[in-house]
Amino acid sequence: MDDRLLDVCIVEAMGHLEFAKLAPQLRAGRHVDHPRVTYRKLRSLTVEADEDLTVNADGEPQSARRFEYAFAPRRLTLMVPTPRT
Repeated sequence: MDDRLLDVCIVEAMGHLEFAKLAPQLRAGRHVDHPRVTYRKLRSLTVEADEDLTVNADGEPQSARRFEYAFAPRRLTLMVPTPRT
């Protein structure tokens, strides 16, 4: 939460059945070693496409050909549990 990096997970295009098999691994956090998943920690990310993409990053779908994401300190308030000691 405080490393100032974005956790980016990219899942390659795949059929519905293959994704259904991967979904439990995604939910459990065991997907990072899957051969069709790329996981990185980045300071920023730019996504560019030849056609409009619809992205739902904050609860409101947006369509565009270019999206830019970056860590912005103190821009989002989160409530998280206190770490166990």
